[in-house]
Amino acid sequence: MQQQGGASCLFSRIAGVPRVVFRNPPTSAFAFAKEINVKPLSSRGRGAAASGVRTPPAAPRAAAFSAVFRRFFSESSANTRAAESLASNSDYLAAESLKKAQESRGNGSVDAGADAALSTAKERGKQDLVRSSRVFKKRLPPNFVSETFIPHLEDQIIHMAPSFSVVQLGEVGAAYGRLPATLREKEVEKVLLKHLRENLKHVHTPEEVLAVVSLMELFFSGDAAAAADGQQQQQQQQQQQRSWLPALKRRSSGVETDLFLQLQQKLQQETGLLPGLSLLNLFSVIRCYSKALAVPAAFTQQQQQQLQQFLQTLREKADLLLHSHRPEELVAIVASIATYGTAALPQQQQQQQQQQQGGSSIGSLVSRNPHMAVLPHVLQQVDIHLKLDNFSFFQIFQLLHLLQKCSIKHKLLLEECIYFLHNGSYSPKQQQQQQLLRQHLQQQQQLLQQQLLQQQLQQQQRHERAQQQRQEQHQQLQPGEQQQDQQQQQQQQQQQQQQQQQQQQDPLKVDTAKLAQMDPAEASEFIKALGQRIRSKGLLQQQQQQQQPQQQQQQQPQQQQQQQQRSVAEGLPPSLLVKIAWCLNQLGEFERVERVLEKPILRAAAKFGAVEFARLVQTLPPGAPVLDLICSRLAATIPQMRLFDFLFFVVGAAKLGCLYTPELRKTAAAAAATAAAGNALLLRPAAAAADLRTLVENHFMEKKEEITLSQVGHLERVFKQIAPSQQHAQDLLLLLPPDLLQQLQQQQQQHQRHHRHRQQQQQQQTDTPAAPTGEAA
Repeated sequence: MQQQGGASCLFSRIAGVPRVVFRNPPTSAFAFAKEINVKPLSSRGRGAAASGVRTPPAAPRAAAFSAVFRRFFSESSANTRAAESLASNSDYLAAESLKKAQESRGNGSVDAGADAALSTAKERGKQDLVRSSRVFKKRLPPNFVSETFIPHLEDQIIHMAPSFSVVQLGEVGAAYGRLPATLREKEVEKVLLKHLRENLKHVHTPEEVLAVVSLMELFFSGDAAAAADGQQQQQQQQQQQRSWLPALKRRSSGVETDLFLQLQQKLQQETGLLPGLSLLNLFSVIRCYSKALAVPAAFTQQQQQQLQQFLQTLREKADLLLHSHRPEELVAIVASIATYGTAALPQQQQQQQQQQQGGSSIGSLVSRNPHMAVLPHVLQQVDIHLKLDNFSFFQIFQLLHLLQKCSIKHKLLLEECIYFLHNGSYSPKQQQQQQLLRQHLQQQQQLLQQQLLQQQLQQQQRHERAQQQRQEQHQQLQPGEQQQDQQQQQQQQQQQQQQQQQQQQDPLKVDTAKLAQMDPAEASEFIKALGQRIRSKGLLQQQQQQQQPQQQQQQQPQQQQQQQQRSVAEGLPPSLLVKIAWCLNQLGEFERVERVLEKPILRAAAKFGAVEFARLVQTLPPGAPVLDLICSRLAATIPQMRLFDFLFFVVGAAKLGCLYTPELRKTAAAAAATAAAGNALLLRPAAAAADLRTLVENHFMEKKEEITLSQVGHLERVFKQIAPSQQHAQDLLLLLPPDLLQQLQQQQQQHQRHHRHRQQQQQQQTDTPAAPTGEAA
């Protein structure tokens, strides 16, 4: 289980990162991790069946590599802890230092500080791990991932696939499918297909259905095969022209029809599979089948009609589920679409943030990103609940913010949010329209209830059949025993009815006249008995439930008056206040809410952190005095800041113009003045800007060991976007440590060289003519 989880985890990390950096200690087997010319697996003895996978030629090397990766999988699984890996690394470094010290003592060349070095070897090992993640003596070659590491993982998948369950096959296949098409091997896809066919009969849970659907959508629905064969299309055309039997060569569609038909039968026959799928799961199944049906000549006409009818039933069920969802459930669905759908978009489309309006533009967005196919249907239900005033203000803003992540500008939500901020209540709506919408929702809920009733009737029929079988078994018993059983059941029912009537009739009343005539001992016994009766029958809870509606009716007018007296923005927390301003600024509607949010932002200036400061710098006009107040307050806390907060503060201060040198600060202030020419706010020079620059430089040097190269690269891109000129950008880059900048430049150069090398290899493959089929034979 650890190896299977480790394989899927490693593939998902490799798919997102071009180069892998290992944090595990080196072993003797990693001496073979060099640039080697690899051959197919068919050259090996024990794996001749799995041909086409790139592995090293020698069997001893392969055995050593498999042993290393077994250890690597067990150490990098989810059950291990970071402390164990740190301990193993430090122990390894300590052992190496001891060996070197012993060798030097044997030779007679022992230094004076050898004992001190041995005592601090463990601490040095931990410090080296914090400074850099490399524990190898030599750097790995640039093609280590593509030529050595991924082939060995493919070898592990091929040999361990028989032990995978259906869910594990889905996890490993989903992680492997994230790799580019040029790094994937068809042999692994064949192995996954083989074991998927074998295990499809044993699918009995919704989780297994989703694992099967994910594999089918990635590899066997036509898109993956077309992407993998895209680079070899020219070679295939040349071979078809030169071949003497071109008519016998037919290109496959890449769709495994038997899998789709078997899964359809499985979902229709077993009663517990479809009801266990949620709305998003149903849309994933619909998306997978619609992709396969879009491929031409993949199914026969009869199969197409059969699958289209099946899809129609799934769509109807999805529509009914949509109408039955409550407002908070719709918010959760939109949140899941925004998190996973925007992650599937390229970075360029995320940076552009083109706000979409109208149904046609949403359709184009869905065509670019199929993960958002359910979004138009969900937005229809959002509009209905919004017109019925079923959303609270926080839900309205949450939906607006989530849709802004999806690059969608929803007009109804925007207008409702702005009206709520100004007036503290919902916007006026037509009563006739609300009645029609309520009737529509009631009809859809009635249809869903009818389906549920039909399912309950089926279950009752099964239960009745089971009872009939039991009665037939009871009839074989003696009639006297049956009469006794019936009498006992009737007595139990009568006792239950009497207890229920007593609980309903007995009120919590006490005769005060009798209680006054009692002695102290009798009164104490009476109170104890009364307490036992209250606990046993729950009479106190009944009285509390009867008094609650009256208290709520008395409190409602008071709460309404309090809400009308104060604005909605005044009661918001500082973080939410800044998020509202930032979101409306991204949508281009901040000017409509600027007066409402001005006073709350001024009152909460002492509570804003570094993240809120960076967002406010992007939102408010450049001359707002609140920004200087927050910047000066946060500058005093720079030595105590975390690295995460410090980076946000640096971005905000750079945007504000407080980190430039005195000469460049004048030009930056002039540019800001031209930007805020039509604004009533006056520009203020940043207080103690020179001291702030020195503080930032010193803190960067202190945190140099914790800063990663990815963070430095992100800061470089942000500085270039923020700075008004290239000279200002270079001035901001001087704040960063020079060593990190040099390492970043070297890494960028290596990426460029590797990219050029890959392009040259692809051009050579396309330029070389394909050999005729007769010669190849």
